[in-house]
Amino acid sequence: MPGNNKTPESIILSAALKKTMRDLAPGDRQIPQVFKRLEYFVLASAIWIGVSWFLCIALFAWILGFPFVGKWFAKFIFTMLLKIAAAAVGWKSHVIELARISGLFSIIPVLLGTLALILTESVSGQTFATQYSFTNRTEGADPLGGVIQSGNVLYGTTIFGGNGVGNIFKVNSDGTQFSNLYSFTPDSGSFPGPITNAEGTGPVSALLLSDDILFGTAADGGVFGAGTVFKIDSSGDGFSVLHSFGYGDGAQPRAGLVLSGNTLYGTTRNGGSSQWGTIFAVHTDGTGFTNLYNFTNGGDGGWPEAGLLLSGSVLYGTTSSDRGIGGGTVFKINTDGTGFTTLLGFGGGGGGKIPQCVLSLSGNVLYGTTTAGGKFGQGTVFGVSSDGSSYTNLYDFTGGTDGASPQAGVILWNNTLYGTANQGGAFSNGTVFAIGTDGYGFTNLYNFSSGTGSAPNVTNSDGALPSSRLFLSGNTLYGTTIAGGSAGLGTVFSVSLPISAPELSIGFFGANVTLTWPTNVAEFTLQSATNLAAPAIWNTVSTGSAIVNGQNSVTIIPNAAIHEFFRLSR
Repeated sequence: MPGNNKTPESIILSAALKKTMRDLAPGDRQIPQVFKRLEYFVLASAIWIGVSWFLCIALFAWILGFPFVGKWFAKFIFTMLLKIAAAAVGWKSHVIELARISGLFSIIPVLLGTLALILTESVSGQTFATQYSFTNRTEGADPLGGVIQSGNVLYGTTIFGGNGVGNIFKVNSDGTQFSNLYSFTPDSGSFPGPITNAEGTGPVSALLLSDDILFGTAADGGVFGAGTVFKIDSSGDGFSVLHSFGYGDGAQPRAGLVLSGNTLYGTTRNGGSSQWGTIFAVHTDGTGFTNLYNFTNGGDGGWPEAGLLLSGSVLYGTTSSDRGIGGGTVFKINTDGTGFTTLLGFGGGGGGKIPQCVLSLSGNVLYGTTTAGGKFGQGTVFGVSSDGSSYTNLYDFTGGTDGASPQAGVILWNNTLYGTANQGGAFSNGTVFAIGTDGYGFTNLYNFSSGTGSAPNVTNSDGALPSSRLFLSGNTLYGTTIAGGSAGLGTVFSVSLPISAPELSIGFFGANVTLTWPTNVAEFTLQSATNLAAPAIWNTVSTGSAIVNGQNSVTIIPNAAIHEFFRLSR
């Protein structure tokens, strides 16, 4: 009908109300006012519940590391509330009554939001600890290279300290018994000329341990002022320089080394025939130095700032520059120097740019991070097939609570990638994060605290600006920060990850019983009991295990006279 703006549903409702009026006794005709109030309730309920759900979504977005989404929803809710404020005045009493009537529906998103907070705190179940805080520049400052572990001892380097040009240190994994193994000798000369010494200066990379010998690089110094490759016993004795770079063969080795047989492989950021960096090899006794490749900053890239990943006879790595595209590359090369291939060229934007990380390999997929680029310009986590045929952007950092500038790459454990973001986080001092290899489940494991001052001149209890690749030992991640700590000189930290109980499988082999479980859970032992009634007595199974088809395996000869129960315990 002309002028009738009612929907078919509202016409049906009005007809039902009119019929109700006809059927009511004259004295009872005030009852339809309830229906009119019900119309208010329906409208108000939609607004009430809608706002609640929008707030729930905003809360989830904020917690899970998407503050921009949370801000958008919050702004939307505020705008809508302003628009309905005037209308709300007319039936505010009904809204109050609605709060009682629709309380069940509106409380659901609130409960879900609370659940999100609980899950955020408990889903990872990790424990953070500051293992050591550098207290003065004599013992060291700016441990950029991270740490490695042997037994219960962590080894690392500092850019500054000792004689002012860097130290090699060790500390127990529980933070006790810190000591400097070696302090590099003072340098001479001044910029822009070469700054030289006998051993190198400014070790910025991770160490490599093999047969109680530590191998590493110093980014500067040496007899030509272009850096060195060195070795030292884990006791601190026997320091020697394996190679001093002279620009023509490379300069500024800023990355760690990998070992195959008696050959060390590494990169230099600068130098070489085109001055864009090199890939080199040298024997562990210092002989046989070879330049495997000289970068040109064309399609091959330039400035390789990260170390190499060795898989079989193939080396994989990254460069942080590429003249053709500008965002850096992922490459591979055979250990004999043949077969150099650019697997991926970063173009910036949504694909990230400036990879400065060591890669991780799982199956045929290489995983890494870019320091910049991505949708928000704050860096990415990516995966690329080892033949370069496919590429996936797994995560784009927003620069908010999720972090920014993940320059150190990721390590892999149980289909999860773990890494650090140098900046951002809840207090803008960086984070430790985890994400599935499929790109789902991004989680901030830890936010470095605010403290006094601002990075890099900040003091706090836990550190700031984590810049090193993490090292995994058992279920514990170890890393370093280059700022923060009690003296603002950096820290060594750990994050203990929860361990899921491994599956113990029972099978039959003839008349015997075979028990199998994964090999990557050395902290678990096989135990048996003959009765589960309290107090159950569990004893370690004395039969030694063997590795069969990649699993720990123990064969048991059953005793028909008793019941026997088995478990894995730690």
